[in-house]
Amino acid sequence: MLDQLVHHAIPIFEILHPGCVGVFCFDQSMNHNAMAADALIAVRMNLSPRGAQPKMRNGWYINENGKKLVHLMPEKGIRLMCEQCFGKQDDIDSERLDCCARRIMSLQPDFCEQRSILEEAIIKAGHIFERYPKFHCECNFIERYWGFAKRHQQVLNRRIKC
Repeated sequence: MLDQLVHHAIPIFEILHPGCVGVFCFDQSMNHNAMAADALIAVRMNLSPRGAQPKMRNGWYINENGKKLVHLMPEKGIRLMCEQCFGKQDDIDSERLDCCARRIMSLQPDFCEQRSILEEAIIKAGHIFERYPKFHCECNFIERYWGFAKRHQQVLNRRIKC
């Protein structure tokens, strides 16, 4: 999908509409939410110096002086993931801020602001990335298009049978 977007959809849009900014809309498909291999994702983290270490891009945070700094490793002795966070994603208790390393890192601004690989590509090209609301297919243009195409095919099939 990324290849089609970067090498086909965006260039075609830019040829057809020179100097314009495109708005590329996507539904909530897992494919559209895929992250880059080096994305800042807390669940990919490993606290141990052994084993497969993820190669993530540099993170940042802003200190009290307003200066951007690179993340430091959490204190030794902290658990990678606690029992309360295990297997949970968005519904984690907002009161717990420092229960485990993954929770701490997932709440940092650079991890929270991590964009999908499609969103990064569209923004890099100077266009706008939008998502349709979750579970509201009536707001999604492609659903309306497929519904029209399906009805049109049914009409054609009836005409062929007659």
